[in-house]
Amino acid sequence: MTDLLARIDGLDEPLYTLILDFAGPLSLYLLRRGEWRGNFSHRDDDIEAVYADAYAMNWQGDLATLPEGGPRRWRDRTSRSFESISTPEMYERYRALTYCRATCPFGFRNAYDDDTPARDDDDDNDDTGVLTIPPDTLDEVGLRNLWYDAVVLFLDRPIALAHAAAYGGHANLLFTLEQDYGVDLARLRSTPDGKKYLLDYAAGRGYLDVVMFLTRAGNPYCTTDAMDDAIANGHVKTVRWLHYARNEGCSTKGLDKAYYHRRTSHAHTAILDFLVQECGLVGFSEESFAIAAAYGDMRFLRACHANGVVCTTKTMDAAARSGKLEVLEFLHAYRKECCSDAAFTRAAAQGELSTVQFLHTHYPNVGNLVNAMTAAARRGRLEVVEWLHTLVPIGTAGSKPMDAAVRHGHLKVVQFLQSHRPSEGLSLRAFEAALCMMHEDLYLFLMGTRPDFATPATLDCVARHGRDELIWDLYARGVRSPNTMAWAACWGRIEWMRKLHDVYDEAYTDAATDRAASRGHTDVVDFLLEEAGVDFTYQGIYLAAYYDEAAALAHLAALDTSKRRARAILAAAGLDGDVWYIRDKYTSLIDPAREDLLVEREDDASDTDADD
Repeated sequence: MTDLLARIDGLDEPLYTLILDFAGPLSLYLLRRGEWRGNFSHRDDDIEAVYADAYAMNWQGDLATLPEGGPRRWRDRTSRSFESISTPEMYERYRALTYCRATCPFGFRNAYDDDTPARDDDDDNDDTGVLTIPPDTLDEVGLRNLWYDAVVLFLDRPIALAHAAAYGGHANLLFTLEQDYGVDLARLRSTPDGKKYLLDYAAGRGYLDVVMFLTRAGNPYCTTDAMDDAIANGHVKTVRWLHYARNEGCSTKGLDKAYYHRRTSHAHTAILDFLVQECGLVGFSEESFAIAAAYGDMRFLRACHANGVVCTTKTMDAAARSGKLEVLEFLHAYRKECCSDAAFTRAAAQGELSTVQFLHTHYPNVGNLVNAMTAAARRGRLEVVEWLHTLVPIGTAGSKPMDAAVRHGHLKVVQFLQSHRPSEGLSLRAFEAALCMMHEDLYLFLMGTRPDFATPATLDCVARHGRDELIWDLYARGVRSPNTMAWAACWGRIEWMRKLHDVYDEAYTDAATDRAASRGHTDVVDFLLEEAGVDFTYQGIYLAAYYDEAAALAHLAALDTSKRRARAILAAAGLDGDVWYIRDKYTSLIDPAREDLLVEREDDASDTDADD
């Protein structure tokens, strides 16, 4: 494999690309090429495609070496990759890794849907006593391959078996049941859950042979959902066959799906080309028009316009959101639908100044300038903010643009707004909300322009978020807070605590011990109790119990002389909503003979007397 890979990598780019285009999912995985290049997570669809390829070619390698360490039943219930298994040997290997068979999760009645009364879904037999096949009984791999052991047990229930065959795409079994057991395929109607017609479901899954058998038998239970779902799932052959062999066609929703999924795969592209060639563009809705506008697909837009496809303000809004100036110019010239207020705001957020200027020139009454400036500031679109600044009178925007820029860390936008619109300022709420992730450059700029923000509340905020570089800057500016030591203990930072005490003369506190216990920092608790000489309060026991920090709780309980240990533990249990769990877990820490429990009993007794 290494030699093969080296030879492929040594080829010219066009030939290299051509070879990999012909490689299947399994080959790409083994070669670590395509979507498998690099170490990152993959979608379930990509993973299941590898397994389906391995099953189809009866790959002799170890399945456990494939993605995620082997097949998983929870994945292939949706992908149905096991449908590619064709040999008992491969199926045994599959079962050895999944520890189960690939069974159908539904049950089936041995009766046609049109001649039996409704039944309770929890009953394995219908009201007429007709035999059914219970859920998780049918082996789908065995049915698909017509293996004797999987089929023979249910031949006394041919109609139920036919329902299962149509639902699972087992065309060979369906044909056998029709020819040898007299099952009327024209009367097979609904899926087991009753949500779809069997023919619609089979088409959506790409079971073309099943669709053909049901159609040949004269099955009338089919809707536009058949082609719509086949389009969405990229089943080209099924779409073509339904178009030529049946009259239901597809809905506007199906055509929109064809355009929406056109970039997903070559199959979806082929489906769109086929539908446009056969059906034209009349059936497409404004959804497709809007998607085309968002992607700048001028060819499709012109064709839709020429064929009278409906258009609304959503189309121009989509073009503005994506910054497609050419599309906006076309829609402005040939359509009368205009755009909504959202178009201007979205264009500003996108950052395409030419688009914003076009909309303002041709639709001056659309959009809110302050909202647009705020959206541009939030996304860091300095050029747009500078242009909108010339249109928005100073003092009318408020703090919204500056708040948005600060919250999202756009230093250049903040500097521009502070320089050109200083009177509108920045709200304290936005400043404090941004401190948890604020870059140091932005923080220093704001401290230089807004020294009034250097307050104990700001110090508490940065300490709560563990921003040590900002803590020391505020201390250097002379800001102090009695809570900083407790927050340092909460973060488990003994070195911060030493610096606060030795350099800034901050006292060690009982609250610091309580905070350290609440986060399970037993080393900090030991430091405070033994070296710093402070104590703790019942709040430390309470918080340690509430946050389920067992080691810290036991540590404090062993030193407790407050007679409030049990009350604190049980109060935490009650607030946490799991009284019995915490009572049982920490029962060894609660002495029934202690004074605090005796007091509790007296309180409970007095409460009972009061109730009586």
